[in-house]
Amino acid sequence: MTLTTFQNPTLLGHQVDAIAAPVFLLAHIESSTAITGAYAQWEYTMQPVSASAGYIGALTFSDIGDEIKGVNVAEFANTASNISGIDPDNLPTGFAAKPCKGYVVCWRALFHSSSADESSGDLTQYWQFCLQTVIDGECP
Repeated sequence: MTLTTFQNPTLLGHQVDAIAAPVFLLAHIESSTAITGAYAQWEYTMQPVSASAGYIGALTFSDIGDEIKGVNVAEFANTASNISGIDPDNLPTGFAAKPCKGYVVCWRALFHSSSADESSGDLTQYWQFCLQTVIDGECP
């Protein structure tokens, strides 16, 4: 993927003025798909949400608009020998890198989603967030 300047913005399927469009968006990670050819990196499907009435510890969230695509910029540095500063060879048996879950604050950017898109100039809107890669598992 190649980062490109944001042009002709759309937000939730509607053309918007780049200055009037929100800079940040709260979203819930719905699912993830491993990025082919990348190590411990996923493309995320996220649902934009709005925090509803409540208080800290008891907020409720309402879906707003259609699902969006997302990427975790912290995962861009992951390699076969480094996942968020950890050598995967040193992980105990039963532990591995996992995709993120939960709510994230994200911001938008345009990426080429494949090398074919890069040569054609086609761009896809992604919403970026930054969370340390999850290492999870169970002791044998």
